[in-house]
Amino acid sequence: MKKELSFALNYALNKGFQIHPDAFKILENVDVKKLEKIIKEIVREKTKQKLFQINQDDLETYLGIKD
Repeated sequence: MKKELSFALNYALNKGFQIHPDAFKILENVDVKKLEKIIKEIVREKTKQKLFQINQDDLETYLGIKD
């Protein structure tokens, strides 16, 4: 596992989040330079909504790749 991916996952998990396996697959393909910022922004938004799972839909919406 890439160091940056590991850091991003640890950040989300330490904030009490779960990461859906489909979301994990998308994270593996994200530019590592943007990964930390993306995870922090999603965690911030989902925390406001009191939703503590990062799923494929969240990442697709954030990355603009949703069908």
